[in-house]
Amino acid sequence: MKNKNYINSHVVIPKSILEKYAYIDGKRRHIIKYIDLNTLEIKEEKTSKFNTEIGYYSVDNEKILSDEAESRIGNVIKKLQEINVDTNFEQKDIESIYKFIAYQVIRTDFFSEKLKKEFEFDLDNKIIKNKFIEEEQKLNILYNIIRDTDMYVIVNFSNIKFVLPSNLMYTFDADTEEYKWITILSPDIALVLLRKGMINKIHNIEDGIKSIKIVKFENEQKDIINAFNLRGLGVQFKSNNEKGYIIGLENELNGLLNIIEKNKE
Repeated sequence: MKNKNYINSHVVIPKSILEKYAYIDGKRRHIIKYIDLNTLEIKEEKTSKFNTEIGYYSVDNEKILSDEAESRIGNVIKKLQEINVDTNFEQKDIESIYKFIAYQVIRTDFFSEKLKKEFEFDLDNKIIKNKFIEEEQKLNILYNIIRDTDMYVIVNFSNIKFVLPSNLMYTFDADTEEYKWITILSPDIALVLLRKGMINKIHNIEDGIKSIKIVKFENEQKDIINAFNLRGLGVQFKSNNEKGYIIGLENELNGLLNIIEKNKE
């Protein structure tokens, strides 16, 4: 019998994000495919069981994650997937994105020493996972740090889709002036955070205008998407921790395995 005081928590990647990569099998189960980077095999698992742990988050904090991050970003993703010339991207959508990223940082080990130095903010993930309410001040500081960046929202219409790394986010050319920080929301949507002022500089936008830009990737940008996917794979191998996994659609996963095999030769 299940204990109502404990929930089977998705430790890092919310189930709502996993569902974007899932197919439904003959038993109506939602299944994702992923590369196990320890065995270099493509494996499958139900979204309801992937990387879960009973009681990892308290019931109260599961509700906070659902209300403050996951439900809100779900509405934004839906809007982006249906984007057209009439789409109205509102300030509340922008705030939902920044808040989701702030909570996502907390539920991962994403902050390396380099990023801690970059943001001048020391975050101890271990003390927060069951103390979101007690750590509200620290959460607000982190949220405001992340909010103080420029952002590209990439909507991917090409036939090469984004893969999902184990932390859902990774850095790209972190030592360059632009400072790119990638967060993947679905096979078709990625967020790119830049140093404040960079979008205005790149696109000659007047100062004072909120620096959020929605860009569409078509097949002409396939090489960029492949570069993102390779970076998502590469950071797993460069991590000092045990290698994790890469979630994706079958075409992209097979492509990454082929690259790994070629590099072995």
